[in-house]
Amino acid sequence: MKNTILQTISAVLGHLFSCQEINQWIRIRTPYLYPDRDVIDFYCKASQNFYWLTDLGETTRWLMSQSGSDSLSKRQDELIEEILLTHQVEERQGTLAIQVENIENFPEAIVHLAQATIAISSLWVLCENRSVPRTSVSRTYGAPTIKDQFFYILKENRINFTRNSRFRGRSGRNWQVDFHIQQNHIYFVKVLSASSPAIIKTKANDAIAAWEDLKPIDPKNPDQKEPEFISLLNDTIAVWPQEIICQLNKWSQIIFWSDHGILIQQILVDRNGDSVQHSEIPGSKSRAQYSSLYPDPYQNPSPVPESLPHS
Repeated sequence: MKNTILQTISAVLGHLFSCQEINQWIRIRTPYLYPDRDVIDFYCKASQNFYWLTDLGETTRWLMSQSGSDSLSKRQDELIEEILLTHQVEERQGTLAIQVENIENFPEAIVHLAQATIAISSLWVLCENRSVPRTSVSRTYGAPTIKDQFFYILKENRINFTRNSRFRGRSGRNWQVDFHIQQNHIYFVKVLSASSPAIIKTKANDAIAAWEDLKPIDPKNPDQKEPEFISLLNDTIAVWPQEIICQLNKWSQIIFWSDHGILIQQILVDRNGDSVQHSEIPGSKSRAQYSSLYPDPYQNPSPVPESLPHS
């Protein structure tokens, strides 16, 4: 069945589109781009009597990443509803999706979904505290965000870093890292901030998928430095569910924004050439300690959220 979809799309759409099987999904790499020039990918899989064609929430994640706010404006919500209605696209828990009854209808469905994706992502210009795409240091408007505050803290401590860097994962996908810090060790920091349970889950899933995909291809290679993954959680506006913390803790070190001084101290000790253990930093909890505080709510958890396919 997957081969039939692959052959049909290749035959109808030609060389502009490429397809690849990834777990239970088929990834469709399109010639379309987000405003920051990142490639737009769609995913499809068979259901009972139809096929799902979806962006797996990437458009929503991209739009939210351009704003320092944790929610979209009322005007943006209204425009998104109009866009979805115009292009006959559904929104399912933050993902854009189309039901395709026949394989032959894939070309038309892809065009509709692409038009909706491009139109929604273009709404970044209406974001409050928005970041300008493809810049190493974002320009913001209004009150400083958590990311902006952390940026200035790193600058004040003369810590070598770059902001909003992109790195290619093992799956071939490019991931944005909020802060790429280079001392004796390499740190990848993602700042997670959300004001609602739905956004918390979406951002946590995105971080887990990024950390899993960015692991070194060959961890036994001594010349390949393994980055330290840091999930910096904004605990000033939201209470993070225990199960989310437990899942994030499996792939990264967790630091709450109220304890961000712990991370700065860890980096400064690292810069001075001293070995750093999480347990040696006052107030820092190791992954094992977090696991004991927050038992795993899943009997057989998947290391990567099922909604995010990886090769």
